[in-house]
Amino acid sequence: MRTISLHVSESDYAEFKSLAGAADRPVAELIREAMASWLEAQRRTGPSLLAVELVDCGAVLRPFDRAEVADEMFDR
Repeated sequence: MRTISLHVSESDYAEFKSLAGAADRPVAELIREAMASWLEAQRRTGPSLLAVELVDCGAVLRPFDRAEVADEMFDR
């Protein structure tokens, strides 16, 4: 594990200290947990489908409905 230094506001530190005391855990442990949670959320966040460039794949061969699309997407 690597040691780091960071600056936090007095009010944030006081709140972390209070929460850590109530949970009988060190402040550093809560901050590590918060950092890990943030990183995990970033890993799950992918690009927006709205940002994907459209590609013309030709004409539709046959009509399809929402259920068929869902079945294909979720491999049902």
